[in-house]
Amino acid sequence: MPNDFSPTTDRAHWSIFLEITTLDDLTTGMGSDGNEQVLRTKSYRYYDEEAGEWLEGEVPHVSGQAFKATIREHAFLVLAEALGLKEDEVSRDGLRLILKGGKNDKGETSVSLDDLRATRRLLPILDIFGALDQGQALPASGYFSDVRPYCREMVAANLVPRTVTGGRGGHTQTIEIFPKIAPIPAHLCRSSVQNFRHDLSQTHIAHVLMTDQDKSKLIEARADKKASNKPAKAEERRAVNESMPYTLQSIPAGVPLYAEIRLVDASPVAAALLCAAIDHWVRNGGHLGSGKSVGRGRCAVQVSGSFAIHARTGELIVEGEQTGLLREGVNPYAELLRAHFIDNKDAIKARLAEVVR
Repeated sequence: MPNDFSPTTDRAHWSIFLEITTLDDLTTGMGSDGNEQVLRTKSYRYYDEEAGEWLEGEVPHVSGQAFKATIREHAFLVLAEALGLKEDEVSRDGLRLILKGGKNDKGETSVSLDDLRATRRLLPILDIFGALDQGQALPASGYFSDVRPYCREMVAANLVPRTVTGGRGGHTQTIEIFPKIAPIPAHLCRSSVQNFRHDLSQTHIAHVLMTDQDKSKLIEARADKKASNKPAKAEERRAVNESMPYTLQSIPAGVPLYAEIRLVDASPVAAALLCAAIDHWVRNGGHLGSGKSVGRGRCAVQVSGSFAIHARTGELIVEGEQTGLLREGVNPYAELLRAHFIDNKDAIKARLAEVVR
């Protein structure tokens, strides 16, 4: 470790590299085509040595913004658990600040730079994800890559690395990405899931919630339709009213994915919170994409490795046998994060309880 670096106060550049494998179908849509949800895809270009030409294709991916939002949610859950937050202890504006980055109030109202720095120090979640409050910006130190398939074509296009290196001079660290498996073909990264959308308005449940006027309109509409059309067979009515099929394009189970998170000029407390958020996310299923409530998007997540670079000197920071932030799931700064929440618990709660920011 550099002699002039303090692991409790000095800011650094942190990098975490993740190996993610889907355990269930992962859906992340970018629109729909009829009754089919279209999967979000990423274009790539690579040189095929056998064909002797450049080729172009596309693969599904989870956007960096969606990945960032997922980790931010778990960072808040870590914060809420550590502080023992209750529902009435966080104002609506306080929730907006830490979950969505605040609001940009127009007019002459503003907050001082000292106030912004104090908020960032109290709430390391803002150091990671940034905020915009009353016209003043707190820039984010966190960068979240897209979650990309570990496939041959993406590796050939240099969009997924096989190794990453941190540090400079004679003191560097090299981390291998998926060292035990070869990249898969791109065509194995896509699949689909078929579901049925049930029309509850055709069941007795809807009548419990409907007003008498709505019920009368429904009865009259059915009577008019019956008088003008030949009644459909029972199986046809069921197919139309109760089992409307729709398709979700997906990344199937068993696909390896790669992602990286970087913190630029971040405090050790922010790095520790990020680590705790990743751990919380992994322990709760590592879900990505949509459909979590119905079991989609569950992933197995492993940290390939991580390192920290001194923000001023560019040297690799080493903590005993721990390099950087995470190694085999260990967070050398966990005690620092715990102490931060203990020392600042009342001040953080008071800040989040403010009704007007």
